[in-house]
Formats: sequence, C-alpha cells, structure tokens
Amino acid sequence: MGGIISVLCIEDDTVVTEYIASILDSKRFNVTSINDGKLAYDFLLSTKKPPDIILLDYILPSMDGIEILRGLKEHKKEFAIVFLTANESFETAVMAMKEGAIDYLTKSSYLKEELGIKIEKVYQMYDERLKLNYYEEQLSIFSLAVEQSPESIIITDTKGNIEYVNKKFTQHSGYSSNEVKGKNPRLLKYNASYPPGFYKNLWETISSGKTWKGEFVNRKKNGDIFYEKAVIKPIKNKRGEIISYLGIKDNITELKNTALALKKKTDELNHFFSVVVDLLCIVDSESGKITLANKAWEKILGFSTEEINDKFYTDFVHPDDLELTDKAHHELLTKGNLLNFINRYRCKDGTYKFIEWNSVSNYDGNFYSSARDITDRKNQEHIVKDSENKFRSIFEMANAGIFFANQYGNIVTVNKAFQDILEYNEDELIDLDFNQFTHPDDTEKENELLKDLIFKEIDQYRIEKRYLTKSNKIIWVDLAVTVINDDNNQPI
Repeated sequence: MGGIISVLCIEDDTVVTEYIASILDSKRFNVTSINDGKLAYDFLLSTKKPPDIILLDYILPSMDGIEILRGLKEHKKEFAIVFLTANESFETAVMAMKEGAIDYLTKSSYLKEELGIKIEKVYQMYDERLKLNYYEEQLSIFSLAVEQSPESIIITDTKGNIEYVNKKFTQHSGYSSNEVKGKNPRLLKYNASYPPGFYKNLWETISSGKTWKGEFVNRKKNGDIFYEKAVIKPIKNKRGEIISYLGIKDNITELKNTALALKKKTDELNHFFSVVVDLLCIVDSESGKITLANKAWEKILGFSTEEINDKFYTDFVHPDDLELTDKAHHELLTKGNLLNFINRYRCKDGTYKFIEWNSVSNYDGNFYSSARDITDRKNQEHIVKDSENKFRSIFEMANAGIFFANQYGNIVTVNKAFQDILEYNEDELIDLDFNQFTHPDDTEKENELLKDLIFKEIDQYRIEKRYLTKSNKIIWVDLAVTVINDDNNQPI
C-alpha cells in the first residue's frame, strides 16, 4: 500500500489528539481532528472527500461515538472507523462494532505500539470491503441486466448442457429454468431444413474459441414454431481455457413472418405482372427512364424487357406525338393521375401502334402505368369515319329527299333535297313529326302501314302519297320507309 493515509481524529481531549499525531509518522499519515461529536457527524454526512481512517472516541460533546455510528448507519454512510474506548469499556467497543466500526483500540499503554499497525490493518480491510462491495454491486447490475434483457440468454457448460437461462428465454420458449437446466438446447430443435453440417460447424466454431452467428428454427413447449437470431461465444478463464458458452438469441419470428408474407405477396404481384395481357411499366418521373416493364411489351411491341428497361419512354413515342406526350407528362406530375391518354408507340419492326395509357404518380418518385393496344379500335374508327364521310356525301348529294326520324317519328336529320321538296330549311324540320306534312286524305292509309311497321308485321313499306309544302302546295311523292334496329332488334 502506498501514498499518504488521511486520518481524522474525533476526540475532545487535545492531549490525546496530539499524542496520536505524535505517534503516527507524518510521512505516512496526515492527521486532522474535530473535538465535537455533532460537528464531526455533520461533516461526515456532507463531505465529498472523506478521510481514509476515522479514530472515533466514545465520550464527546453534543453527540457520543455510538450515536454518530448509528446516525451514519441510518444514512447508509460507510467509513473505515476505529473506535477508541477506555480499558474498562469492552462492552461499548462490541456495541460500536455492531453499529459499523471496523475495529477498536483501547486508550492504554499499548496504544503507541498498536495504533499504526491497527490503522494499516483497518485501512486494508476497508479497501477490500469497498472492492467487494463494488464487485457485488457490479454483479448485481449485471445479473439484473441479464435477467431483464430483451434477448434470450443461455449459459451452458463445455458439454453444451444448460446452466442458466433468463426470463426472456422462458417467455420465448415456454420452458422454465428448472425444466431446461442440465439439458441440451437441442430440446428446442425443430426439424427444419438446415444446410449440411450446420450443427457440426456451430460446435467446431465455438469449441475453437471463436464466435458463431446464425439463425435457428425452434419449437416452443406448446408446439408453436419460432425463429431466433443467435450469437454464441465461448467464455474463458484467465488462463484462456473455455469454461462455458454464452448464447444471446433474439426472437425474430414476427420479422420472419412479415418477410415471408411480403415474399408471398411479392411473388404474387410478380406473377400477376408477368401474366397480365396489358402493358405494365414503372417509370422514373425525373429521368423518364423505364425501370421495369412486363412481358406484354414483347408480345405487343416486339421488344424484350431487356430492350425496354432503363430506356427513356420517349424513345418509343412517334415523333408527331412527342409534344402531346410531354404535356401529358406534366399533367401527370401536376394532377397525380392521367386517364385514357393515347399516343403512338414504335414497334421493333418499325411500325407504330396506338396505345391508351392510364397512369398515376406515386410518392416514391415513380409513374405507375398500365396501357393497352387500341390499334384495331383506332383502325375501326377510321373505317367508320371514312364510311360515315362517304355516306354523308351521298346523303347530301342525292337528288331524292332523305330523312331520319327517331322511334317517336320526330325528324332528326334531313338532306338538302328533302328541304327543297317541302320548302322548309333544316332548322324548321328538325323535331317535327315526319307525317306532319301528309295530305289529310292520305293519313289513314299510311297510319295503317305505320302500325304494321311498329308491331313488326312488316319491316318496310312503300307508298305514293301527297305532301303539303310550306307554301301549302300539294305535291306527289313516292315514299319508302324502313326501320333501323339496334343490336337488340329494337328500333332506333
């Protein structure tokens, strides 16, 4: 032991204090004194730098030595205290030892010989007590930390037999400490498909002094399956010999189940993505690059997914549609969605197809789009439009008067020849009953024919009749009337 030992002498007799100071070597001890019991007590309660050794007399003003010891004990204050007593006060010394003094000294002729030795002894004993208290406190903290750890803790002997498990192990496995003590952790083993040599590799790793990391599929006491991520490491003594093994295991069942569910959902989506007949793609909204495209692109446009992915989507747009497509891009960014947008996309053979898009802009910075080939529909629309234009030309240029009426008999369309015949313009004729111009003497005859037509007894009729023009002139016409039905065979 080295260094100067600080000694506080709590003694009201200055002669005794000076004598004690004279006995102790000043190179080894630094002696201070307090001559009042209450002052000494208050000092010891408040000091942040306590003396190494306290010599405490029994008889003191204000507060005796036993009272000081009891007060310090009540406040859980520990000091290296040597109790000073008279020759005839052995019982008092015993009481002092019970209240917290480490040793005692009698004020006798042997004080000179015993004082230094006693102080050294008490100082060493107190130092060892502090160390023991420290280790016990650290052990208590460690034990509490292990017991309350959110991870399962297992300690086994060198043969792998369980010596200790914490509460979390019981919570995860359902087995109590008594149920597993002395048994191998393999009692949790579930017949999962591990890689060849899994357990052999584990044992060789830890028995060679190294740390093993991996995952287990285990079975609880009630039969439920749970997953653990584990770290197993050897515990060595000071000589480097392995004396036990420590396993720290984290229950990852919820994480594993979530991952499995996510994988299942991802597989389902990937399968759907691959088999759906529409064009599907994900586009980076900032760069305009296609990051993922499905197999329908190859079937519809002839490009493989490898030829589509990581390309700018504008690379495939017809040059005449680029400006319109750019506007649609900005609309998608602004509004967050784009519906029924049509442009032309280049096929691998150099031809173009009409594609109709529905897209949404997602928070992750991507456009998610589905599209379908509407080239046949567009071509059909062109055919219908061409046919309509041809019909319109014939309709307008025909010398015969032609009109269309709805199922109620009201005129909806007339050509120029019909207007000339009746001397009415188009606006005057629209919505009028087409039989409104019939001469009264011809009405009954035509109404019979109309009745047969409505009840589908005939599908058309032809009649010579008289019309009254706008100028009230009577003209004869050869009128042919037929019904146009919808797909349900209902007149339109």
